[in-house]
This record gives sequence, structure tokens and C-alpha cells, in this order.
Amino acid sequence: GDKKVKGLRGSRLKNIQTRHTKFTRDLVREVVGHAPYEKRTMELLKVSKDKRALKFLKRRLGTHIRAKRKREELSNILTQLRKA
Repeated sequence: GDKKVKGLRGSRLKNIQTRHTKFTRDLVREVVGHAPYEKRTMELLKVSKDKRALKFLKRRLGTHIRAKRKREELSNILTQLRKA
């Protein structure tokens, strides 16, 4: 049979962020707040110790790339807090 396959296959959908998942995660973050290691990292970023923050996150999260992503995420949160 000639059937047309549309969209992405299931394996590609794993890390995609929908409106609903974004909403849910934001809501959970609002209720629960940050983990202690995230709070400590934010303190390090406030006093502009970016490299130390990266090293700290790498110890906690295991890989360099995850640490970089988390540092970026937390510094974005800090800039949003400053604007507000």
C-alpha cells in the first residue's frame, strides 16, 4: 500500500516541548521553587563567579553540556528577576 506518513516519528518527539508541557513545568517550578544546588548556583552567578558555578554544576549534574545548559537557564532566570 501507498500510504503517506505525516509528521515526526515517535522517537523524535521525546525532547520536544509542547505548550502544555511548558505550562505544566512552569506551574510546578512556581509551586516547588528551586533545588538547593540551583539556589547555590544562582548565588555564585550573582557574584559573577561563572566558572565556579559551571564547575559546581558539573559535579552535581555529571556532564559538561548539562552543566552549561543549566547555568544558561539559571542566568536567564536571574536576568528576568532583575527586569521585574
